[in-house]
Amino acid sequence: MRKVLFVLGAAAIMFATSCNKEKDCKCTTSSSDPLIQDIETTTTIEDGECSDGNSTATTAGITVTVECVEQ
Repeated sequence: MRKVLFVLGAAAIMFATSCNKEKDCKCTTSSSDPLIQDIETTTTIEDGECSDGNSTATTAGITVTVECVEQ
């Protein structure tokens, strides 16, 4: 009976600590235009991966890229 309670207690602790999935992500926005400076921002996400914020877009011949990594 003690082993069962111990296993349940350990599982409850692991569950409680794994519920908090917040991550701080550092995102860098850069451009193919040398006149536009890079911008760094930090954001907190509650679910998913920081790389989910990565994107690339091209408008009027200028490519803007956003790359996010976990801090």
